[in-house]
Amino acid sequence: EGEKVGKFSEKTGNLRHLDLSHMSDVVSCHILNEFFYRNPFLKILNISHCVKIGRKDSTAELHTSNKENVASPTLSNLEVLIANDCRNFIPECIPQLLGAPLRVVSQSGAWYTDDSTILWYTRHFHSTLECLNIAKCYKVTDRSVQSLAGCPNLRVLKISSCWRISDSSLVKVLESCCKTKASCS
Repeated sequence: EGEKVGKFSEKTGNLRHLDLSHMSDVVSCHILNEFFYRNPFLKILNISHCVKIGRKDSTAELHTSNKENVASPTLSNLEVLIANDCRNFIPECIPQLLGAPLRVVSQSGAWYTDDSTILWYTRHFHSTLECLNIAKCYKVTDRSVQSLAGCPNLRVLKISSCWRISDSSLVKVLESCCKTKASCS
């Protein structure tokens, strides 16, 4: 089935929204990279439940070039990343994200989402991030949530079942959002 998806990627080229959710073991880093090459204007990427994306032994595939030895593509138009319940996903496994203007990130229930993941998003997307869904990411703590106070455009934060986040951290983020909103009025 992976070969079929790979052949399908060859027939694309103008996609703006790519939903590969629930493709489970079919979608790998290699196939994802093929879609990136052929669809440089991608705005929305959904890889929810794709368990092969992000495995430590396969992340190197995204760093390598394709058959024609072309440099890795950038995702300079990607605004929405949905990676819910991707048990192995960490954003560093898709280096092409660094060129993206990400506004919305949904990583609910991803097993490896922890403070380093949230800090990575705030470091690289602090000026564009508007919505962050990290519900059921049990490893996230106050340390990283407080960094969200530095995201001036953050408007939606979903943290249900994140039991390591305290009220005081949320207050800091809320105060920051209120200050930003007041200064824009």
